[in-house]
Amino acid sequence: MKKEKKVWTITLIVLLWLAPNLIQAQQDSLNTRQLDEVVISATKFPKNKSETGKVLTIIDQDQIKRSTGKDITQLLNEQVGLVVSGSNSNPGKDKSVYLQGAKNEYTLILLDGIPLNDPSSVSGGAYDLRLISLDQVERIEILKGIQSTLYGSDAIAGVINIITKSGGDKPAGFFGTLGYGSYNTLRGNVGVQGSRKGIDYNVGYTRLSTDGISEAEEVGATPFDKDGSSQNSFQANVGLTLNSKFTVKPFIRYTRFEGKYDGGAFTDDLLNKYEATLLNTGAHLNYTLNKEICSCPIFL
Repeated sequence: MKKEKKVWTITLIVLLWLAPNLIQAQQDSLNTRQLDEVVISATKFPKNKSETGKVLTIIDQDQIKRSTGKDITQLLNEQVGLVVSGSNSNPGKDKSVYLQGAKNEYTLILLDGIPLNDPSSVSGGAYDLRLISLDQVERIEILKGIQSTLYGSDAIAGVINIITKSGGDKPAGFFGTLGYGSYNTLRGNVGVQGSRKGIDYNVGYTRLSTDGISEAEEVGATPFDKDGSSQNSFQANVGLTLNSKFTVKPFIRYTRFEGKYDGGAFTDDLLNKYEATLLNTGAHLNYTLNKEICSCPIFL
């Protein structure tokens, strides 16, 4: 009888010791692991965010979808250490980027890794963000701090890399949104994307129009005009996988922006008008060498 009690006691101790391990093993089997985000701005080739050692902010597609109704300057203005002057003003007003307090011309803007600048700009070639539609953006990488070693003197404050949408996971998928708001603001976009047999594509069109608001404070009995604006954007990205190492990605982007603006804090102006056009064509040639991607952009 004593022997039987001893056996049961040992069995109970073993079960009590194994129970937490079994529960832990069962929980581990249900756990999901979040993979590190892969970025390219910090090193010019794909790398895990945890391995860069640089101050990097990523605005992913989920955050962009939650920001429906905003433009790209309003979304950037919400990020820590980044101010976009005029982001919440009249759409036709110029937008200036101040990253970590530095002047507008010291922040380099990239579109799919390609530097953007405007030689006609009076602010040192700084690019006009009004020409980029948020509806055509997949994600944004904001690299803070001096990056002149990789990107030159334009990147003293940092780099903002805007990555556009590419093909989907189905042979063909259609997408579109439509919104209407104050001041007769109408925003809509429509497109198609897909991938099949080594080819992926994304084609989209965006239309924005608004009656706008007057930034000048009205004085006198005559009301100021509301300074409306409009934007039409078209984008087409195509990816061709020629073999396991070599891919070609041709693209074309076109944007037409028009907007009115006031003459000063207390001065209305019916003639002031801003017009700008973006036409960007070319291709990315990517070759995988020793597990690293060598990219060569070609502009047309």
